[in-house]
Amino acid sequence: RNRAIAIIITLLCLVAAPSFGQTDKRIDSLENELSKKIQDSTRVSLLTDLADAFTFLDFRKSFDYAKQAVELANEINNYKLKISANRMLGSNYSLEGNYTTAINYEAKCLQLALAHNDSSSMGLSHSNIGNYYHELGEYDEAYYFLTQGYKILQSSAKNLNDSINMNIALHN
Repeated sequence: RNRAIAIIITLLCLVAAPSFGQTDKRIDSLENELSKKIQDSTRVSLLTDLADAFTFLDFRKSFDYAKQAVELANEINNYKLKISANRMLGSNYSLEGNYTTAINYEAKCLQLALAHNDSSSMGLSHSNIGNYYHELGEYDEAYYFLTQGYKILQSSAKNLNDSINMNIALHN
Protein backbone atom coordinates (compact mmCIF):
# COMPACT_ATOMS: atom_id res chain seq x y z
CA ARG A 1 0.00 0.00 0.00
CA ASN A 2 2.81 2.39 0.87
CA ARG A 3 4.49 1.64 -2.44
CA ALA A 4 1.26 2.43 -4.29
CA ILE A 5 0.96 5.74 -2.49
CA ALA A 6 4.60 6.55 -3.25
CA ILE A 7 4.11 5.73 -6.93
CA ILE A 8 0.98 7.86 -7.15
CA ILE A 9 2.66 10.78 -5.39
CA THR A 10 5.68 10.48 -7.68
CA LEU A 11 3.45 10.45 -10.76
CA LEU A 12 1.51 13.45 -9.49
CA CYS A 13 4.74 15.33 -8.83
CA LEU A 14 6.08 14.53 -12.28
CA VAL A 15 2.86 15.64 -13.92
CA ALA A 16 2.33 18.71 -11.75
CA ALA A 17 5.91 19.94 -11.31
CA PRO A 18 6.15 21.88 -14.57
CA SER A 19 2.88 23.66 -13.89
CA PHE A 20 3.33 24.85 -10.28
CA GLY A 21 4.37 28.32 -11.41
CA GLN A 22 1.46 28.47 -13.81
CA THR A 23 -1.25 27.36 -11.38
CA ASP A 24 -2.44 30.88 -10.53
CA LYS A 25 -2.51 31.88 -14.20
CA ARG A 26 -4.42 28.72 -15.09
CA ILE A 27 -6.96 29.26 -12.33
CA ASP A 28 -7.39 32.92 -13.26
CA SER A 29 -7.88 31.94 -16.90
CA LEU A 30 -10.44 29.25 -16.03
CA GLU A 31 -12.37 31.55 -13.68
CA ASN A 32 -12.31 34.29 -16.30
CA GLU A 33 -13.79 31.91 -18.88
CA LEU A 34 -16.40 30.75 -16.37
CA SER A 35 -17.59 34.34 -15.88
CA LYS A 36 -18.46 34.59 -19.58
CA LYS A 37 -21.70 33.52 -21.18
CA ILE A 38 -20.82 30.04 -22.43
CA GLN A 39 -22.55 26.80 -23.33
CA ASP A 40 -23.50 24.57 -20.43
CA SER A 41 -21.26 21.75 -21.67
CA THR A 42 -18.26 24.09 -21.68
CA ARG A 43 -19.27 25.36 -18.25
CA VAL A 44 -19.27 21.80 -16.84
CA SER A 45 -15.77 21.22 -18.23
CA LEU A 46 -14.55 24.50 -16.73
CA LEU A 47 -16.10 23.70 -13.35
CA THR A 48 -14.47 20.27 -13.36
CA ASP A 49 -11.11 21.76 -14.37
CA LEU A 50 -11.39 24.35 -11.60
CA ALA A 51 -12.29 21.68 -9.05
CA ASP A 52 -9.17 19.79 -10.12
CA ALA A 53 -6.99 22.91 -10.01
CA PHE A 54 -8.13 23.79 -6.48
CA THR A 55 -7.88 20.23 -5.09
CA PHE A 56 -4.70 20.88 -3.11
CA LEU A 57 -4.90 24.68 -2.94
CA ASP A 58 -8.37 25.34 -1.56
CA PHE A 59 -10.30 22.15 -0.88
CA ARG A 60 -13.59 23.93 -0.14
CA LYS A 61 -13.51 25.68 -3.53
CA SER A 62 -12.63 22.42 -5.22
CA PHE A 63 -15.58 20.76 -3.54
CA ASP A 64 -17.96 23.59 -4.48
CA TYR A 65 -16.88 23.59 -8.13
CA ALA A 66 -17.23 19.81 -8.31
CA LYS A 67 -20.76 19.95 -6.86
CA GLN A 68 -21.74 22.64 -9.37
CA ALA A 69 -20.28 20.54 -12.19
CA VAL A 70 -22.34 17.49 -11.13
CA GLU A 71 -25.55 19.51 -10.90
CA LEU A 72 -25.10 21.10 -14.31
CA ALA A 73 -23.92 17.86 -15.96
CA ASN A 74 -27.07 16.15 -14.68
CA GLU A 75 -29.20 18.95 -16.16
CA ILE A 76 -27.69 18.73 -19.63
CA ASN A 77 -27.50 14.92 -19.50
CA ASN A 78 -24.17 14.45 -21.27
CA TYR A 79 -22.77 11.13 -20.12
CA LYS A 80 -19.05 11.97 -20.54
CA LEU A 81 -19.47 15.21 -18.60
CA LYS A 82 -21.53 13.41 -15.96
CA ILE A 83 -18.72 10.86 -15.58
CA SER A 84 -15.98 13.49 -15.24
CA ALA A 85 -18.00 15.63 -12.81
CA ASN A 86 -19.09 12.68 -10.63
CA ARG A 87 -15.55 11.27 -10.64
CA MET A 88 -14.15 14.64 -9.50
CA LEU A 89 -16.71 14.94 -6.70
CA GLY A 90 -16.06 11.34 -5.67
CA SER A 91 -12.34 12.08 -5.58
CA ASN A 92 -13.00 15.05 -3.30
CA TYR A 93 -15.02 12.88 -0.95
CA SER A 94 -12.19 10.34 -0.87
CA LEU A 95 -9.66 13.05 -0.03
CA GLU A 96 -11.97 14.08 2.78
CA GLY A 97 -11.92 10.45 4.01
CA ASN A 98 -15.55 9.78 3.11
CA TYR A 99 -14.92 6.64 1.07
CA THR A 100 -18.49 5.37 1.19
CA THR A 101 -19.77 8.50 -0.54
CA ALA A 102 -16.81 8.37 -2.95
CA ILE A 103 -17.89 4.83 -3.88
CA ASN A 104 -21.43 6.06 -4.52
CA TYR A 105 -20.23 8.74 -6.94
CA GLU A 106 -17.83 6.37 -8.68
CA ALA A 107 -20.64 3.80 -8.95
CA LYS A 108 -22.64 6.42 -10.87
CA CYS A 109 -19.68 6.74 -13.23
CA LEU A 110 -19.58 2.97 -13.62
CA GLN A 111 -23.30 2.80 -14.42
CA LEU A 112 -22.92 5.49 -17.07
CA ALA A 113 -19.86 3.78 -18.55
CA LEU A 114 -21.70 0.45 -18.71
CA ALA A 115 -24.71 2.07 -20.36
CA HIS A 116 -22.47 3.59 -23.05
CA ASN A 117 -20.04 0.66 -23.35
CA ASP A 118 -17.12 2.93 -22.42
CA SER A 119 -14.44 0.42 -21.46
CA SER A 120 -11.88 3.04 -20.40
CA SER A 121 -14.29 4.56 -17.89
CA MET A 122 -15.47 1.11 -16.77
CA GLY A 123 -11.91 0.06 -15.99
CA LEU A 124 -11.05 3.29 -14.20
CA SER A 125 -14.27 3.15 -12.16
CA HIS A 126 -13.56 -0.41 -11.08
CA SER A 127 -10.04 0.60 -10.09
CA ASN A 128 -11.20 3.67 -8.15
CA ILE A 129 -13.92 1.72 -6.35
CA GLY A 130 -11.33 -0.92 -5.48
CA ASN A 131 -9.06 1.73 -3.99
CA TYR A 132 -11.91 3.19 -1.94
CA TYR A 133 -12.84 -0.26 -0.61
CA HIS A 134 -9.20 -0.80 0.30
CA GLU A 135 -9.24 2.40 2.33
CA LEU A 136 -12.34 1.11 4.11
CA GLY A 137 -10.53 -2.13 4.95
CA GLU A 138 -12.89 -4.15 2.74
CA TYR A 139 -10.11 -6.15 1.10
CA ASP A 140 -12.21 -8.79 -0.69
CA GLU A 141 -14.27 -6.10 -2.41
CA ALA A 142 -11.12 -4.10 -3.14
CA TYR A 143 -9.46 -7.13 -4.72
CA TYR A 144 -12.53 -7.87 -6.85
CA PHE A 145 -12.85 -4.33 -8.20
CA LEU A 146 -9.11 -3.86 -8.77
CA THR A 147 -8.80 -7.14 -10.67
CA GLN A 148 -11.89 -6.34 -12.73
CA GLY A 149 -10.48 -2.91 -13.54
CA TYR A 150 -7.20 -4.46 -14.59
CA LYS A 151 -8.91 -7.07 -16.81
CA ILE A 152 -11.14 -4.50 -18.50
CA LEU A 153 -8.27 -2.11 -19.18
CA GLN A 154 -5.94 -4.91 -20.28
CA SER A 155 -8.40 -6.16 -22.89
CA SER A 156 -9.38 -2.73 -24.18
CA ALA A 157 -6.51 -0.29 -23.56
CA LYS A 158 -6.77 2.44 -26.18
CA ASN A 159 -4.24 4.99 -25.03
CA LEU A 160 -1.46 5.76 -22.59
CA ASN A 161 -3.88 6.71 -19.80
CA ASP A 162 -5.57 3.31 -20.09
CA SER A 163 -2.18 1.61 -19.84
CA ILE A 164 -1.19 3.70 -16.82
CA ASN A 165 -4.52 3.02 -15.11
CA MET A 166 -4.17 -0.70 -15.89
CA ASN A 167 -0.75 -0.81 -14.29
CA ILE A 168 -1.93 1.13 -11.23
CA ALA A 169 -4.82 -1.30 -10.78
CA LEU A 170 -2.43 -4.24 -11.12
CA HIS A 171 0.00 -2.74 -8.65
CA ASN A 172 -2.70 -1.92 -6.11
